[in-house]
Amino acid sequence: MKKILLKFISYVLILGAILAGLILFNLNFPADNALVIAASLGEDRPAISQIGPPPRQKLENDDQLILDSPVYFDVRTLPWFKQARIELIYQEGERKLIELGGQVGPGWQYYLVKPVSVISLADGWQKATFYFDLQILLKPKNLTRFLISTSGQPQDQLKIKALAVTLLR
Repeated sequence: MKKILLKFISYVLILGAILAGLILFNLNFPADNALVIAASLGEDRPAISQIGPPPRQKLENDDQLILDSPVYFDVRTLPWFKQARIELIYQEGERKLIELGGQVGPGWQYYLVKPVSVISLADGWQKATFYFDLQILLKPKNLTRFLISTSGQPQDQLKIKALAVTLLR
């Protein structure tokens, strides 16, 4: 009886380990070959940081106000993702969105790109889409830094409503 119970427990543990491995595999290799990471404005998340530094931005209601340029955020990427699509929903005031860049070297070395598309949404909001090749960007410890470049006077504001990063294989 004791032998049968030990065998049963062994099988349950082996099946549990296989099941846990499959769950972890499924989390790291999404079925549609894309992983969408949505930012919670004003707070850090495991895969994406908040927009910073604090003197250049502030949180007002549910919107992030960009007060000065540049501001940045970090995305934790996995090595098998080759491209990133970044979607930014924003509203321009006197401060205008110019470009977004990915860090390619130490210090202030960024590969800056203009939006591939800008779509007008309701109430003056716009949605800009940017594409990046992750293979050329600097990724210490799988952490990629992106910079948002704007133009305007220090008192001017640009509102950000949503920020989403889609990692593509």
